[in-house]
Amino acid sequence: MQKEFYSLPLAVEKLMREPGDQSHHTRHRELAKCSLQQSVEQNLHLLLTTAFGEFPADELFGCSIWENDFDNLTSAPKMKESIRQSILQSVQQHENRLGKVRVELMIQQEELPDAKGRRVKKRIEITISGMLQLTNEKFIHRDSFFVGPLSY
Repeated sequence: MQKEFYSLPLAVEKLMREPGDQSHHTRHRELAKCSLQQSVEQNLHLLLTTAFGEFPADELFGCSIWENDFDNLTSAPKMKESIRQSILQSVQQHENRLGKVRVELMIQQEELPDAKGRRVKKRIEITISGMLQLTNEKFIHRDSFFVGPLSY
């Protein structure tokens, strides 16, 4: 049985029927679909960009990157391991289509041009790898963020 995966963001308005609409013709109401790989990537990106407690239906959906957003006191190695563990645990809990999950993290400071000159920001590079359970294919997802405050 072929599974269908929907692309994010969901166009919820396409699911809604107009009052009095009795037509069963739903072609114009189709949601955009994507591959298994794209669906997992989208879910991981959503997981990485969500702070704990931000999603009311599941307060544990997300990761701790955003708890450390302005933290300048914790040592870099300690912060890195804490974030890595948080991401690993969240992926294992919220993305069951991925097995043998590994998370690698790199935190570095970068100078960025600013209206007032140059600005130093932390850049977090994340690599999540594993095996797609359904197909036994290798899977690698890479994402990076500037934090303090967040920017893509």
